[in-house]
Amino acid sequence: MSQAIEKFVALNKKQMETAVQAFQIGFNAWEMLIKLNIEAGKSLLQEGMASTEGLAAVRDVAGLSAWTGGQFRAGVDKLSGYSRNVYEISGEASGKLGDLLEQTLLSTNQEVVEWVDEVLKSSSIPQPEVTVAAAKAAMANAKSVIEGISKAVRQTAGYADANVRAAAAATAEAVKGSAK
Repeated sequence: MSQAIEKFVALNKKQMETAVQAFQIGFNAWEMLIKLNIEAGKSLLQEGMASTEGLAAVRDVAGLSAWTGGQFRAGVDKLSGYSRNVYEISGEASGKLGDLLEQTLLSTNQEVVEWVDEVLKSSSIPQPEVTVAAAKAAMANAKSVIEGISKAVRQTAGYADANVRAAAAATAEAVKGSAK
C-alpha cells in the first residue's frame, strides 16, 4: 500500500507545482498590463503637451477643424492599439493557462488511473474484474471528455480572436472613412 501512498503524494506535489505555474502565468500577464499602462500614461502626457502646442499654433477655423480631426484619428488609433495590446496579453495568458490546464488534466487523469490500479491491486479485499474494468472505463471516459472540452475551447477562442480582429479592422476603416 505504500506505493499507492507515494503515488498519491507525488500527484499532490505535481498539483501544487501546477498551481505555482498558473500563478506565474497570471502574475506575468499582470506585470505586462502594468507596463503597458505605464507606457500608455507616459505617451498620453507627451502627446498631451504636443497637442497643446499644436492647438496654440491654430490661427483660424479651418486649422481648428484640421487639428480636431487629427486629434480624433490619433485618439482612435491609440485606443485601438491599446485595446489590441490588452487583448493580446490576455489572450496569451489565457492560452498558456488553457494549455497548462489541459496538460495537467490529461496527465493527472493518467496518474489517477495508475493510482486506482495500484490501490485495487494492493487491496486485501478481492476486486471483481467488473469493478476494475468499470473504474478504468470511467477514467477513459473522463479523458475523452477533457479532450473534447479542450478542443471546443480552442475552437471558440479561435473564433473569438478572428471576430475581435475583424471588428478592430472594421473600426479602423470606419474611422479612416469618416476622417475623409
